[in-house]
This record gives sequence, C-alpha cells and structure tokens, in this order.
Amino acid sequence: MKNMTAIRIDKFERASQILKALSHPVRMAMMEMLIKDKQLNVTTIYEQLGIEQAVASQHLAVLKKYGVLEVKKKGKNAYYYIRQPRLYKIIELINKCELC
Repeated sequence: MKNMTAIRIDKFERASQILKALSHPVRMAMMEMLIKDKQLNVTTIYEQLGIEQAVASQHLAVLKKYGVLEVKKKGKNAYYYIRQPRLYKIIELINKCELC
C-alpha cells in the first residue's frame, strides 16, 4: 500500500507542476490559441495577445520547461505546439466553468 501511495504522490506532484505552469492568464490564453491553431510562432502569439515579445517568450519558456509545450524549428522560425493534446481538456473545462 505504501508503494501505491508514493506512485500517486509522484503523479500528483507532476500534475501540480503542470497546473502551476498553466496558472497565469497569459499562459492560458496562449494555450487556447494553440488549441485553435495547433502551431504558432512567437511573433503570432505576442501580436495576437498584444504583449511584448520578451514577455511572450518568458511565458512560453515556462510552458516548455514543464513539458506543456514543444518547439519545432522550421527555417528561422520556431513553432510552439502543445505536447500532450489531453491538456486541451483543462482549457475546455475552464471555459465551461460557471465560477470562472
């Protein structure tokens, strides 16, 4: 029983890290954009959100650090995409939440 609890704790710790990475309005907006468009470069992201490029890059770095996003290089451009499509459901649930 002790080993099963340790496994669950590890999973919940990882989930907690991912939720912390998502827990910023700008990062949630980025996720929503990526759900809709599948892949976007940083220029498109910061222009659509109306934020500075450096700010967008910092938020994207957080999402990448925790494994939420991956980057695919195409020529000079880097395109971000959601690594785990199951994460779409988190944003969908937030959009459906009556308390939000």
